Parts: sequence; structure tokens; C-alpha cells
Amino acid sequence: MTTADFDDEPPPQAVQEAAPGELVVTPQLRQSIPQFDVWLNRAHIGVIFDETAAGLRRRPFAAWSLKAGLRNGIVGFYNSLQEAADAIDALHPRSGEDLARALGISLAEVLDAADELATRWQAKGPHAVYLAPVTDDDAELTGQAALALRKQHEKAQASQSPQWRTLKGMKLPFQILGEETERGFRPANDRTRPTGQPLTIIALRTEHSLRYGKDASGREIPLYGVASKYWVIP
Repeated sequence: MTTADFDDEPPPQAVQEAAPGELVVTPQLRQSIPQFDVWLNRAHIGVIFDETAAGLRRRPFAAWSLKAGLRNGIVGFYNSLQEAADAIDALHPRSGEDLARALGISLAEVLDAADELATRWQAKGPHAVYLAPVTDDDAELTGQAALALRKQHEKAQASQSPQWRTLKGMKLPFQILGEETERGFRPANDRTRPTGQPLTIIALRTEHSLRYGKDASGREIPLYGVASKYWVIP
């Protein structure tokens, strides 16, 4: 397989609308074996073959790319589509500006995170994170570094998203979603979606199997039983 196989087909709409530096995986249609195209900056950079139905003993998602070190272009075999896409992604460098646009953050934030990563990856050599010296307005990052920074950003975002859960194991302080009423703060109780405004809880206490939270003003908030669930933000 070569890139010429795809020259006659325009990129799908999802690829055309992708931000610079954003990886896009699109299914190929009318294939006997399910296949997925992997795109970066509107360029076709790889293919993933889903061999689940073949019943092979090896991991079923086969990743292919021209940048693979093997002569046949096989990157490796993986347990999931996401793992296969990440393996192809790690082969392709990014500019700091492109990564910033894909993540929706500033270039300065990308470079700060990249500097921290370079410190942690010192044992991997001088070019593990940066392919060239950083200039005033951009930097070229290795594919592995860009992938690590993307996963780090996604993990940080997930930790800031509201979670429907009990308060067991929550580290103080944390925020709980709800609304102010005439009788005080009432935690949101719609388990299907987070609603209301966040209130910061700085302390917790339990009395007679009932839990109480304290906000920054010193007000106590009744939080019902220890098994009750709330929308909380760590």
C-alpha cells in the first residue's frame, strides 16, 4: 500500500474542519476488513486494520504508516483503535503552535509543559522532546512528546470535569454543584447531567451517619448520608 492509493479521494469533512495538529481517524467504507484512515493536517499518515473478526491470537488492531521503521510499513498490533492511532501519531512531529491550536491552549502553555517533560525525559537524550532549538515564536516537538503532552492535557481536563460520585476519598478542598435556595445551598441531584453552580467545600464532618460540609465562609451544608452521590469537581 502506498499513499498514491488515496490521492484520488478528497479528505472527508471531519478532516477539513480539524484544527492544525489535531489527529483525525475516519472509517473507510465498503471494505471487507474494517479499516480506518489516520489524518494529520489534512495529510493521510496511516491506516488501521481491524482484524477482530479474523479471530487471530495477536492483538487485533494493526497500524500501518510510511514512517514505520519496518520495510512493510507495519507500526505494530494493538488492543484498541485508540492505541493504534496513538502509535501512528507518535511517529509524526508537531509544531508547538499546531499542538496549541489542537488542544485549545496557548503556545506558552505548550512550551511550559514541554520544558517540564524535557526535564523528566532527560535520560532519553537531548532530542526526546525538541527536534530543534526553540525560537521566539514556536518549537518543533517530536511525535512522542506531542502525544505525551496531549494525553497529559486530556487527563488534566478530565480531572476538572464534574463527576457523579460519593464523597468517599475526595481530597479537600473540592467543589460541589448545586444552587442557593431560601433554606441554604442545595446540591444538584439530577444524575443524568451536572447542573447548578460550584460551591467550594473546605471541610467535612460526619455525625450520626449524616455528613456535613463547610464552605469558605464557615457555613455548614447538610450532605445527607455517606452513600449519597453528588456532582463534584476535584
